[in-house]
Amino acid sequence: MRFLITRPEEDAEPLAEAVRALGHDTLIDSMLRITAFDDVQLDTDGVQAILFSSANGVRAFSDISLNRRVPVYTVGEASAAIARDMGFRKVHAAGGDVAALAQLVAGALKPEEGILMHVSGTVVARELKDLLQKDGFNVFRVRLYESEPATRLSEPTIAHFSKGALDGVLFYSPRTAQIFTDLIIENRLTEACRNTRALCLSEAVAEVADKMPWRAIKVADAPSQSAMLALLSS
Repeated sequence: MRFLITRPEEDAEPLAEAVRALGHDTLIDSMLRITAFDDVQLDTDGVQAILFSSANGVRAFSDISLNRRVPVYTVGEASAAIARDMGFRKVHAAGGDVAALAQLVAGALKPEEGILMHVSGTVVARELKDLLQKDGFNVFRVRLYESEPATRLSEPTIAHFSKGALDGVLFYSPRTAQIFTDLIIENRLTEACRNTRALCLSEAVAEVADKMPWRAIKVADAPSQSAMLALLSS
């Protein structure tokens, strides 16, 4: 089978390797391009923990700061693995989404022990601060990268869609699914979606993907890469 991967370039190739290891073919067409900011001044004094809601945040922080001593809490295992690779000493992984991250932090930390730094991009699907402030935490958000949407589909993507040569498209975020949907409409490929499946990380992602007439929409049992890979054979 052949699957289209829509993740940003930094995350797409590792995912493609995992898909190929299961015996499938892959096609990559990133719907977001990540640009890190290198002129941000970071001050971690008084910060009891750093919260990463994406792997891109881990990379961006690591590029401009040498501090690896502050405990970090990541949205999932994939971002936790990158944090460990970057040299962070105390890494705690949540279950794969921002709500799980907030729950993990609230259960492990105390508001009076210091402020929390949330490292993110310029756009977030859900504000982590809103989830934690009800428990008394002081959270400040640092924007270290931006994600620029794709403006066109690649020629291979158009060709494979037109021929019905894709078994599924992997979507990891509502924003990615929306960008892809817009480009499918722009290229008049809406009906071609009937030949393939949308494989979605969460119900929120599936809600956006559902605007297209897919052969089927599958949602992972958990917001994790292992659960997404399990959908390939479902």
